[in-house]
Amino acid sequence: MSRFANAKMLTVFGCSDNVRFLITFFSYAIPLSVALISYLLRAIADMTCSNHSHVCRKSSDFFSHIYAVVVMFLMIVAATKAKQIKDLFQKLKAAFEVMNNGGAAAGDKKKKD
Repeated sequence: MSRFANAKMLTVFGCSDNVRFLITFFSYAIPLSVALISYLLRAIADMTCSNHSHVCRKSSDFFSHIYAVVVMFLMIVAATKAKQIKDLFQKLKAAFEVMNNGGAAAGDKKKKD
């Protein structure tokens, strides 16, 4: 079952939008973490290994290919799901504003006398 079918099932069973938000968030967070880890491992391999080591060159190439594939995958997903990504960033922005305002909504600011 795909993650989108799971989101539809959650809607049918009455789960909140927050659960669907987490499903969407983690569907992007996992590929981003794989890309970050492969980039860091490539950087470590490039800094610590000599140019004459066959294993180091192959591992560096392997990590760069993983990074490139994940970045291309995320670009394709972003192109096809632009509206969902826009909604995701709006929710993240709203959550950030709530955290910075101490839990008050943006229009509920009180005047200090």
